Amino acid sequence: MSRAHDKLAVYPDDQGTKRTFEDTYDEYRQRIRQSISLDFARYVDIRIDIGAALRL
Repeated sequence: MSRAHDKLAVYPDDQGTKRTFEDTYDEYRQRIRQSISLDFARYVDIRIDIGAALRL
C-alpha cells in the first residue's frame, strides 16, 4: 500500500528486513515446482491429443 499520506518518516532500517533470493526461493520452491509440473503435464497431454488426432 502507498504511504503517500503518512505524516511520519520511515527509515529503511525500520521497514523490515531484506531477503535473499535463496530465502524467497526456498519458501516458494514447492509451489514453483508444482506449477511447472502442471504446465508440463498439460503440454504433454495436448501433444498426445494432437498426435492421436493426426493418426486418424
